Formats: sequence, structure tokens, C-alpha cells
Amino acid sequence: MGERRSQSPSILIVGAGPTGLILALVLARNGVPFRIIEKDKTTHLGQRGPGIQARTQELLSFAGVLEDVLKIAQDLAPARMYKLGQAVPEAVAPRTQMEPSPSRPMAKGVMIGQSRLCALLTDRLAKDHGVHVETNTALRGLEQHPDKVTVSLANTGEDGTEVVETSDVDWVVGSDGARGTVRKLLGLSFHGDQHAGRWVVADVRMQKPWTDATRFQYWFGHPRERCLMVRPTEFDTPDLAQATIVGDGIDTTYLAAHPEEFLRVAHDIISDPAIKLAKVDWISEYRPSSRMVDRFSEGRVFVAGDAAHIHPPTGGQGLNSGVQDAVNLGWKLALVAKGLAPTSLLSSYNEERLPVIREVLQLAGGLWTKMRSEEMKAFKRDSAVYMLEINYRWSEAVVDERLVGEQKKESVFRAYYGNDDGVRAGDRAPEAPGLKVVRAGEGYTLHPGEETSLFKLFKLTTHTVLLFVPAATHSAAFADIQEALCGFPAGTAQVVVVLPEAFTGEPTFGEEVDLVLHDKEGHAFRHYGCPVGDGSEQTVVVVRPDSYVGAYTTKADDVHRYLKVVFGECVGEKA
Repeated sequence: MGERRSQSPSILIVGAGPTGLILALVLARNGVPFRIIEKDKTTHLGQRGPGIQARTQELLSFAGVLEDVLKIAQDLAPARMYKLGQAVPEAVAPRTQMEPSPSRPMAKGVMIGQSRLCALLTDRLAKDHGVHVETNTALRGLEQHPDKVTVSLANTGEDGTEVVETSDVDWVVGSDGARGTVRKLLGLSFHGDQHAGRWVVADVRMQKPWTDATRFQYWFGHPRERCLMVRPTEFDTPDLAQATIVGDGIDTTYLAAHPEEFLRVAHDIISDPAIKLAKVDWISEYRPSSRMVDRFSEGRVFVAGDAAHIHPPTGGQGLNSGVQDAVNLGWKLALVAKGLAPTSLLSSYNEERLPVIREVLQLAGGLWTKMRSEEMKAFKRDSAVYMLEINYRWSEAVVDERLVGEQKKESVFRAYYGNDDGVRAGDRAPEAPGLKVVRAGEGYTLHPGEETSLFKLFKLTTHTVLLFVPAATHSAAFADIQEALCGFPAGTAQVVVVLPEAFTGEPTFGEEVDLVLHDKEGHAFRHYGCPVGDGSEQTVVVVRPDSYVGAYTTKADDVHRYLKVVFGECVGEKA
């Protein structure tokens, strides 16, 4: 065993699953140096939890990887439900799906296995940013200091030789799963309950490839007795299926250790001759639990994804919750690491994500209970599973003149299910298509007359300040707001003026405005609830890098408040 001490980048990510890789992508796009390590020889194996919900698709779009995902991902297939021994399905259960709208264009989930998603993200990190996951590298210990974290890492070579390395980093993020090291080293609690039922999950080769006629999810039997679930995987693996056996009387531990027995039991359950399994590529036992930490950080160390919370796979929320952890923490950590924000901003990660995760545990646990009692009900899900209504209205890091006192405090009880009173600070920023470019500053590839949308502008690296100007004349308050916006440190915000549908004339704005857009279809003013016409006040909507509304106001003082919360003493720095 060798030992060495090294100088490391400012952030260490422990665990290269979807959560860790998305965090790495956010930091890389923000130009923040980091290392990402993985104790195993490769990143995640197996399909595991494959559902990518609508909100996660939006975030992947802002990260620049959604197009790659959708090239191979499958839509959620309807389910054919069979009673044991029946050759004809008892029912076909359609998947819950919203109608797409201008403000919510992504209205359905898609399926891509975790192994494929991790490979895609790993490839993009390497090609776009020159960052490589350090495999066969485990965290052995950490020691926190006021200004750094000393970590002990063990790398195992191909010959089995272990080299121990000691490094100092500014921050550590544990995305190393439910059995990971980081949470245990921090001594964080992981309370919760284990649910009834065990699963054995496998990636299985089919005897015949999937066809349009067979591309369904198949449920044979009942989860409380004996049940086999089989579904197709990505488009470019037409002979691969994910197969799951569950049942209170089944020895899932034995099946996970004996793939040939898994196939035998599966064929004993299958009653549709179109479904024939040939070979197991990967197999694992799964015991559903609902558990979460009591806080998402301790000192300079954070936990995210399965390292911070786990719950049953019903509803497809797990991977998606981890991605949202990563994006929420990532933009804040990037600003702090670059010296553009105070460390106090990082406390909002715990403040915002903890209530959301409490509710996701209730949602997923409730769907699990439905599946075990009356499986058809598990397919009748409300729109919450798409995660578009998740909000942070109660957060001290958001500013809205309409959210005060008890109303702001009580919003924490609707963290997952949203509200019906219009857009507020803390809400997801809606999409708005049909925006005509009037003027574009340097650095934009847009030209006057072209059409764009807000989602094409949102970035994981900058705030987007939307100035809704309701009429041709500018008030004195508008001048004060423009002056307040100069408080954003250089490079941290793009300022976008949005003109109403009925606007005519030649608008004049200073160089502090990066982009001027004409809302010719009215979607932006309507979706953001901004008034139009003479006598109406200008509205400022500050969209954070995670595409949540950070501030919603008509007053310059509220802009200053938001800047103070996020950037602290860095407000107005032009370096």
C-alpha cells in the first residue's frame, strides 16, 4: 500500500450515479474545478429506476443533454394486466399523461435505464469538459475544518494494489447511494420504514426482439402473491427487457443469486406466449424502504440523491429527485466556490429540499400501498408525479412582495402539489414560446425577427432576469429597477426585456439589457401573470439557474433584497 498527499480541486463528488454526474455537469458548465470518484470499476449497472419525469426532462434540456436522452428513450408504455394463468389480459392500463401546453410543453415521462443515462452523462463530461470519473476510488475518511475538508481516498489498481491519498478540498458532496460512506461518516440519521414486499430486478435478453405489437408493460399475477413485470428498454436495445419478480412467498434473495432459477420462475408465471426470456445480463434484489436524513448537510459536507433519501419505485420519483437535488445544490455551490456568493446561500439547499423530499416519500409510499392492494389504482396518478408543481415558496432565499407572514410559512405544506394562485417566487418558471427577437446583444446567436422561447434562454450558469414592460412609457420605478439590476456580479445574469403583444414603436433600452423580445402570442405575460397596458407597473421576474423563480416584484428594493440573499457582499462586483 502506498500513500501520497495531493492538491485537489475545490469540490469532491463521491459517487458517479445520476445524481453525482448531473452535479458534475452543473459544476463543469460553471467552470468550477472538481473531482468525481466512484468506488466501483464502472458506473451504475442495470436499468434500475428508469423513469425520467417531465421536470427532469426540462432540467436535462437546460444542461444540454436531453436531445441525446430522447434519441434512445422509450415513452412510458401502457400496461397489460394478466391474472395468473390467464392468456388474455384482464385490462390494459394507460399511463397517466397530461396534455402539453405552452407553459408545460413536456407532458409525459420517458424511460431510459440508469446504466444508459450514466454512460451518456459520463461521455458528455469527458467530451465537453475533459472530466473523467475516477473509478476504483473509495472515500475512506474525512475530517472537517473551518475552511476545508481533509479526505482520505483509496484507489485500487488493476493488480489489486491500493494507494491511499490524502487531499484537502473546500467541499464534499456525497451522492454515493443509500449504503454510501459519506452519510455514515457524518453520522446523519436515516430514519424511516421498510415496506412489505421484496423484488428481484433483472436486465434480461428476450428470445425475440420487441415489436410495435408487443411493446407494452406486462404484469402477470399480483404483487402480494406471485407477480412478474416485464417492460421494453431503449430503442437501440430491441432484445433487452427489464424483468421484475415480486411476491410475498418468493425467496428473492435466492433468485438474485441464481439467474437460471429467476428465468425458470419467470416462465412459470408468464401466460402470454409473446413474452419469452432468454438470458439474464444483470440481476439484483431490492427491498423497498422509505427513509430520509434529518438534514442534507453537516459543515462543509452535503448529501444528495439516494444518499439522502430512498423510497419505493412507484411513481418513478427516485432518480428524478436526485437530479433535482444536484441542480438545486449545484448552482449555489458554483457561486460560492467562485467567491461570488456567501456560504450562507448553501443553507437554502437543506431548507428547500427537505420539505420536498418529505412529500415525495408520502407520494411514493402511497402508490406502493395502492399497487399491493389494487394494482390498477397505481396507474391512476395525479399530475404531481411529473414534478412540475414542486416549489420553494417558503424559502428565505426567494423574494416575493405577495408572500409574507403565515402565507409564506404555510406554503411549505404544499411543496409537491403546488398552488393555483399564479406564479410566485419559489415556483417553477413556466415556458413561453412565440417570442420575437427585437434586439440581441453581443454573444447571442439570435437575430431580429427570429422566434425563440424562454426555455431556449434559461441556463444552469446564469440568472435570467425578465423585465415585463407593459407599455411604451417607462416609469421612474423602472429606472430604479434597472439601476438595481446592475448589482448582479458580472457574468451572473442576463437581462431580458419582454414587450407585450400589443406593443408598437421603437423601444429604447440601455446596454444593461441583453435581449429585447416581443411577446407576440401573449404567452409570457399570461403565464407569468404580468399586467399589460398604460398605468400598469413593470414586473421583474428573476429566474434562478435552476429555472425556479427567485424573485417576483415591481419594486427595486425587492431586487436589492434578493441580491443580498444570494450574492451577499459580492453585489455589484464587476470582476
